Amino acid sequence: MNTKLTQNQIQKLPQQLRVVLQRFEHDPQLYMRLKQLLVQSAQKIQQQSLNHDTFCNTFQIPKALPTELLKLYGMNEREFKQSMEKIGFVPIHRMYNDLYYQTLCASYLVGLAKGDENVRRMALLLIDVRIWNGRKLKSFPQFCDSDIARYVMNYALKGNHTLKKAGSVFDYLDQFSIPAVDSKYAPTISDNLDSHTEGLRKLIETNYSRFHQLFRSVRDAYYRTQKEGKKEIISGQYQNQYGEGDLVEARESFSGNIERITDKIIKNAMIKRNVLMRPESKEIFKEKFNVSDASLKKINDWFMDDDNQDELKYFYELVFTNLKPKNEMDVCQLDIPILANKITSAKKDTHLLKAKEILDHVLLSILGTQKFDALGNQSLYRLRAMISFGFAINSKLLLCKKL
Repeated sequence: MNTKLTQNQIQKLPQQLRVVLQRFEHDPQLYMRLKQLLVQSAQKIQQQSLNHDTFCNTFQIPKALPTELLKLYGMNEREFKQSMEKIGFVPIHRMYNDLYYQTLCASYLVGLAKGDENVRRMALLLIDVRIWNGRKLKSFPQFCDSDIARYVMNYALKGNHTLKKAGSVFDYLDQFSIPAVDSKYAPTISDNLDSHTEGLRKLIETNYSRFHQLFRSVRDAYYRTQKEGKKEIISGQYQNQYGEGDLVEARESFSGNIERITDKIIKNAMIKRNVLMRPESKEIFKEKFNVSDASLKKINDWFMDDDNQDELKYFYELVFTNLKPKNEMDVCQLDIPILANKITSAKKDTHLLKAKEILDHVLLSILGTQKFDALGNQSLYRLRAMISFGFAINSKLLLCKKL
């Protein structure tokens, strides 16, 4: 799609960014240097990816790239960040304030101004590999077994899953994700360059959301495959370890108690509806947080949404892995305020930290990006505590006779 900015669209940008576009418009050699820099960085990533065959792999990020791009833009870091802040890249948000993402979003902007699809997509690739690395490390913070991941990609994912169709992460990005995002959002971004929510920031938000959903699906498939003891080892590795064949079953221990308890919570959720709107739930919520019925309904609706059931289950698996309950009675005896505070205040435990990330994702879903980004530390802590309270009450009402 040869989307090219009009002068009316360019006028929506801050003055400093309009000057950057003028530099590349009036100096073809400068524009060629930008293209060469992006091509070289993208080619290095492609070369590194030749040995990548599963979602366990990450990419080496070109750390010097933001500095090189700033030189081409003719701006220092302070001036550039001030300009980007005017179109939504706010300092209070870690990703939006990151110079790497900002400079590459500006490269995408140059590609829009020139009507150059190649520049836009190379900029997107370089944005995507950084977001991919972060989502991979969040989903598999300690270890990701490539042999299990290979089995997942070849056998556990549905036939129409784009990661399975692509065959590798780089090809998934290059052939599926990047063309889809560019085609869908380039016109919208062009029309909303002055918007904090629909402008260039959309490149980060959209890809973060896409990879979050992708890793949620492959993570679930990965752990199911791990529990079943299945792997796929490429022939050379297999012959070194086992002698013949290419499929290995290696049973690994896992907590049957946790799986049974979480399965029962999800199953009961299909029968016992709207438990957070019950009088006893409202009473304890209002006593602790003085929350309105309307706000409580938003939390309850998230819990009831079928699309959130996998994340709901994953949250309980994380928390119960830390608490190690032997049966439902152990869960029923948990103190709700203590449990909620333990999750909200987690600082070191890997499982509880991941559970706390889910609290933020719930808040993001309920509030939207703009309101979530505007939260101060105290407000964020209070809302996290409220959501963790909801998780605790939800689990007890679905498992136990009373709170």
